[in-house]
Amino acid sequence: MNRFVDAAANGIMEAISNHCRSSRKSCWYGEPREQRSPWHAPEYMFTVSIYREITKLKDPPYADMEDPVEAAIWDAGGWGGGRIPAAARRGGGFDNRFDIVLSNKAHQPFAIIEAKRAAGPSGVRSDAERICAVLNRPTPTIKWGMLALVVPGQDAEGNVGLLEHRIELFGNTVPTYVGDWNVSRSVRKTEEDGNSRRYAAMVFKIGPRRSRS
Repeated sequence: MNRFVDAAANGIMEAISNHCRSSRKSCWYGEPREQRSPWHAPEYMFTVSIYREITKLKDPPYADMEDPVEAAIWDAGGWGGGRIPAAARRGGGFDNRFDIVLSNKAHQPFAIIEAKRAAGPSGVRSDAERICAVLNRPTPTIKWGMLALVVPGQDAEGNVGLLEHRIELFGNTVPTYVGDWNVSRSVRKTEEDGNSRRYAAMVFKIGPRRSRS
């Protein structure tokens, strides 16, 4: 498996562990505070943990968090592709950024990473299409993207046992969002806690493009 995919999965699992150990907040309203859960942790926490794991790799790439979309595409040589599509921008202001951009030693971006807490497909589809909107541009150095999901095994009503269903759901649907780009994935799962809750890190690498016969 790609070393960056492994690092992203490690980062999510580390963030889950750290939050359950350190936070006073519970996942579901009404639970005692000692029943700690990462689900209501800010998404930014997972992004930071992924970033840290990538920067610890042997011969790590340059890594930038919250890199502006326009700057990343420009630095990748994609200034000649016309207007940047709305799917890549994801709104304006602070949202007009990629969670993490990886660059080579010449400071040219070669991959973009989006992290997401995911209980349903809508936000996952949005981020997958955001990655593909960039890959579909003539950006010579950006070759692939990564979608790093934090998946819960329970819902807001406290129903548990949903993890395998959601893993299967995302495993089946993400490839349908990315057109003719290759998709590979890695899944890591936590053990059940005292309340039968489980979580998974589900990381999809999108790219390179599938060969056409």
